Amino acid sequence: MRRSSRTLALASSLLSSVLLVLACDAPEAPPTPEPVVVPEPEGWDDGEDEAPPDDPADPNDPEPPPDDRPVLDPAPGIEEPGVHDDGTGCPTVTPADALIEAGAVTAFAFAGTASGALAAEFYVRGRNEEEIAGEIPLGAGGSYAITLPVFCGENVVKRVFTNASCATTLVTEVVTTDCADADLRVTTVWDAGGADWELHLVKPGGALNDNATDCTWTSCVSTRPDWGVAGESADDPRKDVDWLGSFGPENILLDGLEAGVYTVLVEHWSSAGSADSDGRVIINVAGKLIVIDIEDLAPHHVWTAARIHWPEAIVEPLVEVYDCSANWSGGCRDALP
Repeated sequence: MRRSSRTLALASSLLSSVLLVLACDAPEAPPTPEPVVVPEPEGWDDGEDEAPPDDPADPNDPEPPPDDRPVLDPAPGIEEPGVHDDGTGCPTVTPADALIEAGAVTAFAFAGTASGALAAEFYVRGRNEEEIAGEIPLGAGGSYAITLPVFCGENVVKRVFTNASCATTLVTEVVTTDCADADLRVTTVWDAGGADWELHLVKPGGALNDNATDCTWTSCVSTRPDWGVAGESADDPRKDVDWLGSFGPENILLDGLEAGVYTVLVEHWSSAGSADSDGRVIINVAGKLIVIDIEDLAPHHVWTAARIHWPEAIVEPLVEVYDCSANWSGGCRDALP
């Protein structure tokens, strides 16, 4: 019994020694690594703190955003009345009117000479940021004469004459009086290949070349159709600029629109015009500027350029071209729009 106890104690001591040796020979555990922080590269954005984006614009909304406002000014940044040139050898212009007190008018005739000019443009901006622009036809020696629509109150009128060397800009302040800001102005201009583009504004439910419902050369120049309130002339349309040759402009203005959908159309009136004549329609309505390009308008064809929804003041540009040559007699006689 004593021997067995001694033997057991000896075995236990031997086992303890073996475990101690094994513990001493075991490799040390590697230290726990510190977390590595990688700096974000400059400009990195994981999006966690980013606010959700705004709802995207409705693709069916016909109104253009403000950033899409067309640029019509051929001489941006030149605003001081007087003559400005940007080099040597520029066209010489006369007269150089800085201020014109035009009185109670909606259009004004400009004439003069731009010696040495090869091309010319006009630009008119009203006090409410209404705008129109187009080409000025030049005659022999740079002479020109053109009637331009002007807006109510103070206008900035620019005439820009260019040649191969540089440009001369004539800036004139034109002031009209006894006037009212029109709710709607529609203007068309065209190129040298156009032979009398005819501008039309058709009232809601109306028809092309119907003198009661279409404002055009037969109904709106020397007379005015009775629109809106019966017997009230303030809400009747007027075509204050009508042009029979190339370039234009032609202009229609209307105040006090009745609710509904108005249609803007352009006829290429004369058979002497070019089949690839180009131009544009410019619409100023409720502070908006809409420019609609027209391409390859052949004679005796009609281009439906826009529908204007009122009182929403929504302009719906259109590209609807109609060949009316088979039923043309002093204009298109087919049922349009």
